[in-house]
Amino acid sequence: MGSKLATCGLAVAAAALALIPATAVAGKAPLELEHGGTPVATGSPGSVGLLLAECGIFFNGKVTSNNAATDVITTTSSSNPECNEPTETISGSITEAQLTAKRKAELKGTVHVRFATGPCEYTFTKWKASFSVPGFAFPEGAADGKLVKGTSAKTGCSKTLGGRFSFDATNEVFGEPFETAFGS
Repeated sequence: MGSKLATCGLAVAAAALALIPATAVAGKAPLELEHGGTPVATGSPGSVGLLLAECGIFFNGKVTSNNAATDVITTTSSSNPECNEPTETISGSITEAQLTAKRKAELKGTVHVRFATGPCEYTFTKWKASFSVPGFAFPEGAADGKLVKGTSAKTGCSKTLGGRFSFDATNEVFGEPFETAFGS
């Protein structure tokens, strides 16, 4: 009885696996960014909206790779820097957003956040995050900022500032995030 049940269970598992295309396994198929269910063409407008320390900023450019092992948005300008507190500022440059079929994301660039209290300014340079496939290009991760000694108060500032960050990859500032799917 036990071996019949095991054989039946294996047959059901094999049938279920047969329904999943081989290319739909994370990391084996390319990642495809879509907008409204349509693949985003290489060269299309691309924007990265970053949220960090209750501040946000957009970086604008274009999609330079899609339906690849690593999809890339290359940015050339920033816009709409804004923080919840008017005495805080965010600035900097993210030059590239990379999203992989392994559900990992990374930003290339440096962002500064300045708090009036102190004042304390922090530089963030390491950006690793994860996201869902299928889902939306909305990676989330942890970031540690290092104190900028030359522009910060001598006392009252922590040497590092840790926290969460997120970003979306979209076709326009304030646009809906691209959808993510496994390509072929």
